Amino acid sequence: MTRSIFRAAALQRYIQSQEQPVLPRLATPRVFPYLWVLLGLLVMAGFTVWLTPVPIYTSGLGIVSVEGTAQTNPGEPVLIAFLPPDTRTALRAGQQLSIQLSSTGERLNVPVIEVSPAVVSPAEARQQFHLGEAALAIVQPSAVAVARLEATSTGLPDSAYLGSVFRIDVEIGSRRALSLLPVIGHFFE
Repeated sequence: MTRSIFRAAALQRYIQSQEQPVLPRLATPRVFPYLWVLLGLLVMAGFTVWLTPVPIYTSGLGIVSVEGTAQTNPGEPVLIAFLPPDTRTALRAGQQLSIQLSSTGERLNVPVIEVSPAVVSPAEARQQFHLGEAALAIVQPSAVAVARLEATSTGLPDSAYLGSVFRIDVEIGSRRALSLLPVIGHFFE
């Protein structure tokens, strides 16, 4: 008869310890509420990103001229914005054109008072608006928006800007922030 070198009680405790479930140290019951809070915060952040609208801007050239349209006074300086032709349908009167004044770094926002119903060629733009040498900056067909030039904080009269060429930005719409994410963004457009 072979005798075991282990006590019977010790063997029983060993077998019982093998039967009990063992939880990983990171998932102890004390940590569960914190994990639920973290999951809730991630879900709320996801909804916030999904619902947050991000503005879409388009850029173009703006030239100051005195040859405006029927809605402007003769001799009054106006800003004529030349924007990409595919944005013509998104342009509306009342939208804000944002102009970067290069001399001061100041941004000037002016409302659009009129949008051309058709895309104009560079030759038509030169003929219609009498842009002089500034017309050389227009090299492709463009959608045209006209805005009144408002007083700037530079102290210069509006007529000092005649013929000046500026970079123009205009908000043409918005989209959800989630659609900007790589890989999955195209599912949310």
